[in-house]
Amino acid sequence: MERCIETKQKLDPQMLARFDCRVGSYATAEEAMSLVMWRGYDCGVNGVSDAVHKAKDAMKQIDGKIMPRKKAVLLDTGKKLGWLNDVGLLPLPKHQACGSYFVREKKMKTAFNPQLNKEVECLRSVIEKVDGNVLELARDGKLLPTMYRKAAPSLGSAAAELGDAKAAAGATPA
Repeated sequence: MERCIETKQKLDPQMLARFDCRVGSYATAEEAMSLVMWRGYDCGVNGVSDAVHKAKDAMKQIDGKIMPRKKAVLLDTGKKLGWLNDVGLLPLPKHQACGSYFVREKKMKTAFNPQLNKEVECLRSVIEKVDGNVLELARDGKLLPTMYRKAAPSLGSAAAELGDAKAAAGATPA
């Protein structure tokens, strides 16, 4: 950001961060999945609030009275959605409606090897955006890159495993 200011470059607003992110290591896939599920849900709430907050001069006529954005930010999520609809700001941009989900995976790349003095094929880590709603990706078992999908549980199998563990914990000998 400082470099852009120094060189007087303009930033496209779409390049600016909208929400925070989480990077971490978890003991189990279920712990990691629970955070992803919570963030997916939370994005639905935060995206609506973010859209109202950034609506600048939008106003809605309610029973002959004008409700400016400053009052709309105090509404609950359902009423904020109604307000956004009434001022013509729905549907939300994809990043506000669904959030953005990125994964690191290994891909074959062509790179220059200075020891061999030539380009070679090699495996490199890349970070890529996964398109789609995080909750739907989890439901469909598509949160992780293809190479990891067999090793990690989907939302359905994680829930099934948790259900089996609860059933086993509650079982009494006959």
